Amino acid sequence: MFKAGSTEKFASLKNGAVATTTCYSTVAIGRSAEENMFTYSDACTVGMGLILCATSFIIGVFYTNQAYDYRILFDQRSTQTDFEDALKHYQVLHKTPLPVLAGLGIVAVVGLVGHLIRIYKPNPDLRNFEYGSLVLYFFGVCVCLSNIKTGIISSVTREWGDVSENQGLAVLGSSNIILILFFIGVIMLQGGLWYTRWDHQVRLKQFFEEEAQEEAAKRRKAAQTAQGTPETPSSQSQVPQEGLPGDTGKHSNGASSKRAEKVTEKAKSDPSIQEAEESYESGIKPTAQQYKADNGNEVRSRRTGGKK
Repeated sequence: MFKAGSTEKFASLKNGAVATTTCYSTVAIGRSAEENMFTYSDACTVGMGLILCATSFIIGVFYTNQAYDYRILFDQRSTQTDFEDALKHYQVLHKTPLPVLAGLGIVAVVGLVGHLIRIYKPNPDLRNFEYGSLVLYFFGVCVCLSNIKTGIISSVTREWGDVSENQGLAVLGSSNIILILFFIGVIMLQGGLWYTRWDHQVRLKQFFEEEAQEEAAKRRKAAQTAQGTPETPSSQSQVPQEGLPGDTGKHSNGASSKRAEKVTEKAKSDPSIQEAEESYESGIKPTAQQYKADNGNEVRSRRTGGKK
């Protein structure tokens, strides 16, 4: 069983600082609060989702008209019957209930809100792309409110102005295609912005990982340097004088010679050393010389006897 406070002591030893459970809980709560905070980057992601959803929905609504527009615009075998079918189709659209039209308008407003979120604080490097997406979206809405709406009303009143009915239906079909192209451009720009942000995040993550690896390598190197033992005085004293650079060896030789001279002077002034020298000169040295001479005579006598 762990005693009370053992966890706090272990945490303090592990982290290198004294910390209590209350402080640890406060830090954890603060970190979790920062992680759960809704940032502007998250809002931009939501805005992009709103733009893509609204744009895709509007493209789907107007793409259904291609069942009639394609025949009167691109099919060379089209007949007057095809124009009459297109006219009936737009006359039916004119009878669309108001709640359905209101729903389409709400979807368009949702896409506009998404653009406003993204251009509130745009990235300086991607600002033009954000504005370009908004401009394309606005042009698409204008085409819907001007050409398409006017053409649908003309299909009921049968008043086409200076053009014929078939030409008016062709203009209406072309307006549908132009609107679709505008909104496809919006989707492409939003896809490019998403890819740019994703690539930036990948490169940023790679950069931070490399920085962390370099920092870890520096820390390991510093730890290895700190673990190295310094040279002891005994080992330093055993360094040969030949390895000392320049004037260092000269200074050490000069210091040794001065120290030897001081020892010699002290020895000369010491009475006990003088008595030892006199004893050696008077007793030991003559005896040693006599012993050496006797040995030399004995060796010579042996050599002489051997020759005889």
